[in-house]
Amino acid sequence: MTLKHKISDQQRWEILGILKNRTKTKGEITELVGVSQKCVNTTKRNFQATPRVKNFGNCGKRPKLSNRELSYIISKETVRRVLAKKGIETYSAVKKPLLTVSDRTKRRNWTDKDRAKITIK
Repeated sequence: MTLKHKISDQQRWEILGILKNRTKTKGEITELVGVSQKCVNTTKRNFQATPRVKNFGNCGKRPKLSNRELSYIISKETVRRVLAKKGIETYSAVKKPLLTVSDRTKRRNWTDKDRAKITIK
C-alpha cells in the first residue's frame, strides 16, 4: 500500500509553472519538486479540468445518518417495538430436519413413471 502525502499549494503551483514552460519532463519535475509522478499528473489533470490546484473533495456517497443521529443509543427491543407498531414483524424460519436414509433412497428411485403421475394445473 502506498502512503499518501499532502503537498502544499506552493508545490502545486510550482509543478504547473514548470509544466507551462515545457522545459522539463515529468520525471525531472518529480525530482525537482520532490513529489511522485502520479502527483504531477493529478495536479495537471485537476488544473486542466478546473482552474484550481487543490484535489477534489466531498466525493463518495453521503452517510444516511448524521453524527447527531449516530450519537443516540437505541436498543434492539425499541426498534422491534416500533416496527411491530407499524405492522412490520419478523420471525425466525423453522429449522428443517436433515434427509434420512429412507428419504435419500426414495429420491434415488424416482423415475419417469412417478413424474408422469404429477398433474400440472
